[in-house]
Amino acid sequence: MKVLVVGATGFVGSQVAQALCANGHQTRVLVRGGRAHPRGSQFEGRVDVADGDLTRPETLASACAGIEAAVCTATSMPLCHENGLLSVDQDGVPALIEAAEKAGTKKFVSTPPGS
Repeated sequence: MKVLVVGATGFVGSQVAQALCANGHQTRVLVRGGRAHPRGSQFEGRVDVADGDLTRPETLASACAGIEAAVCTATSMPLCHENGLLSVDQDGVPALIEAAEKAGTKKFVSTPPGS
């Protein structure tokens, strides 16, 4: 199964991505800045790294292309700059769900904020 993990540079998301790889799933991670992100290189050779951002919905369609399942562990901190709770949690995650649906993704799992 080909799975997209959003939030893979965080603690929970990185564990999910590692577990998926260990269990033989083709894994793609959505990372702001792609491999150029300081944590993007941690996935070197193990997963497909897609450059995208929940606050930029136009970047989500290509990340969702060909994905059978999506796992979203991304959330913003309450005191994050640029009103992260609104742009990530309230607007970004629904935009991701919409992009996944349009791409034909069959399963979508989202962890609750703060998990």
